[in-house]
Amino acid sequence: MKVNRQDLKWYIDNVKRNYPNSTSEEFADHLANYIEMNPGCIDVNGVARTGRYSYSTVGYGVMSLFGEKYRMGRIEVFDREDESGYQVHEGI
Repeated sequence: MKVNRQDLKWYIDNVKRNYPNSTSEEFADHLANYIEMNPGCIDVNGVARTGRYSYSTVGYGVMSLFGEKYRMGRIEVFDREDESGYQVHEGI
């Protein structure tokens, strides 16, 4: 997820100008309302940080022999410097 920082900066400047004496709770309420009404300021598919490591999540269901159903998932960690193409670590 990537946030459009220029868009948020513009809105924060407007809140400070229009409501100079607002409390932290009021400011958070104004900002949350803005984000909810303008979802374009958040790119869900964008990459927040580019670094050496990245991760991927995998979700799957498991059914036991007794008929119980479980929901599980796995987090895979990838290293850009590792040329194998496989994850370097994983967790369940």
